[in-house]
Amino acid sequence: GALRRYRPAKKAHCSNIRNKEKCWDMLHLEDDNYELMFLSILSSSKYAWTASLSEGMRSAEEHFPGTEGIVYQGERVYFVSKYRKMMFVLESLNEECTKSNPCTYKMYQTSENVVGEGTFREGPDHLAISSFDSHFIYHTGDGGDTPGVYAWDRRTERFYTILESLFHPEGEEVTGLAFSPDLRWMYVQLQELGRLFRVQREDGGLFGKEGGMRLLRVR
Repeated sequence: GALRRYRPAKKAHCSNIRNKEKCWDMLHLEDDNYELMFLSILSSSKYAWTASLSEGMRSAEEHFPGTEGIVYQGERVYFVSKYRKMMFVLESLNEECTKSNPCTYKMYQTSENVVGEGTFREGPDHLAISSFDSHFIYHTGDGGDTPGVYAWDRRTERFYTILESLFHPEGEEVTGLAFSPDLRWMYVQLQELGRLFRVQREDGGLFGKEGGMRLLRVR
């Protein structure tokens, strides 16, 4: 379906989004003073927000069918199209981005430029970041022959294999990607196998901070 941007009523806004005491009721206020807009892809590099749901749905069907995981970091929004095996990066998150003054986006094929022994043949699914200053956007694969976790480095614009399961039931899917508060552990589960894994970097470093990536195999 269409990708939506929701701006709540002004009285629901918080000075600090991490202060849950002030923000928890953002989506529950009985107030019609909110803005709901839909993503419209205008060209191979430009996008705008529109108030038309039908336009947003047409844009999604044509440009990013099978929308999955979405995260934001700074001024960018990241989401994936499962069927096109594509990651979209919307620039200028806080701008209005109208048809008369559109904003810029980029696309990256998830099955290309993969570094490491693994592959990323299946469609992308879940997205996650370990911290707001991380260099990496983490992806999971949507089942098939190559269930795994991959990281896209926004500095090099390449994908790195973190782990990939070699032995798994048919149609296995990686879910529940998360990180410990100190960023030293990554948690992920193989859904069909029913197992939760805790993964640590071989160099003892933090996920998404310094250093590169090295393939780990789930057996």
